[in-house]
Amino acid sequence: MGAEAVLALLEATPESEACVVSLDGNQAVRVPLMQCVEKTKSVAAAMKETKWEQAVKLRGRSFERNLETYKMLTRIRPPKSVSDEHSSGGYRLAVMHAGAPCCGMNAAVRSFVRNVIFRGDTVLGIHEGIDG
Repeated sequence: MGAEAVLALLEATPESEACVVSLDGNQAVRVPLMQCVEKTKSVAAAMKETKWEQAVKLRGRSFERNLETYKMLTRIRPPKSVSDEHSSGGYRLAVMHAGAPCCGMNAAVRSFVRNVIFRGDTVLGIHEGIDG
């Protein structure tokens, strides 16, 4: 996005409309500044009227996906026990660390486990598996 912003500056003329460099999917795009301001105001108006779903949609696809992931990771209640008799017939996946602990692994494994449980599958932890 930085390179696209520099190109926008180099190509700008005094008559050019102000723009914001943003991402659309994986592509850097230029969006007119006033269009962004209007969209921001419409999000605020939707929230003021408690139209939450409309406000989320106005924020965009990435925001919507991130919100769904956040809800899934924070609201799921893990089962009290994991056993074959309570299994839903889905996949059985295992987590095993190899070698020394690494920064960020607790968060990564927690997200993985909650995703697996949310899907209805079973996750197992392997203790003292192998040396790295």
